Amino acid sequence: MKRSNITNEEIGALLGSFSDLRKELSAGITQATSFKVALAISNIYIFMFTCLFFLIRGNIVPTFTPNLMAEDFLAIFGGKAIAAFWIFTILNISLYFNFSFNIVSLCATIYIASSVFDLVALFHERISFQETFYLTLLITTSPVLIFSMVFMVFTHKASVETL
Repeated sequence: MKRSNITNEEIGALLGSFSDLRKELSAGITQATSFKVALAISNIYIFMFTCLFFLIRGNIVPTFTPNLMAEDFLAIFGGKAIAAFWIFTILNISLYFNFSFNIVSLCATIYIASSVFDLVALFHERISFQETFYLTLLITTSPVLIFSMVFMVFTHKASVETL
């Protein structure tokens, strides 16, 4: 076995010289409680949006309107639900790594706003509050999601230093 040329004291001194840098990098950034609440609201909303699509497609949730089971509605609603799910997956990953969160959240905000306006414009005659309460409630509460997304963009604390 080869004998090491570095003693334990030298290794300790080397590790000690980088301890301040390690503390700064491992400390992370503490986000405000309001940011965390907005993030939780957004994640729950998108999770429910995606689950609602799978429940409608699987015919688990009763639909009193046969127009909701039409292929065009399911294709458009499904595409928007899956895209929103993946956008929010990327959003959560960028928040975890603290890399380009503001850019991703701005893109997500634009996509969600466009998605809501498209659903309302394309299917406003098919959706009624009495027959599809859950879908109408999801679409009418979407301004809460858009507001929380914009709020997250402006209250996110980014790291000062990047490596």
